[in-house]
Amino acid sequence: MWILPLCASAIALVFAVLLVRAFARRRRPFDACWALAMLMYAVASAMMALGVQGGWTSGEFRTYWLLGAVLNVPFLAAGQVLLLFRRRWVLPLVVVVLAFVTAYALAVVRSADLSQVAL
Repeated sequence: MWILPLCASAIALVFAVLLVRAFARRRRPFDACWALAMLMYAVASAMMALGVQGGWTSGEFRTYWLLGAVLNVPFLAAGQVLLLFRRRWVLPLVVVVLAFVTAYALAVVRSADLSQVAL
């Protein structure tokens, strides 16, 4: 059933484009965070469609896991924090935290052992 994740990917991509356009017009940082989260979800859903349709590769699974399960929520939460706390010091703090979380998650997911049998 690969069509459902492919549809989810397309819908997320449309939302991402709308959020990028909103960010381009108003320069609100929370729009940028949410656009990145939607783009990550679109890529993760596309990886799921590929994995379900043709069998998972380690690259597809790692990309799906990193973008869909691990990093998506922190970027959505960062957008929420930026929406709620509009102080000058919040944006740099959120950027630093997201950079750290992204680098750490990438390192862990990239080096994680995967069972080829399970894939």
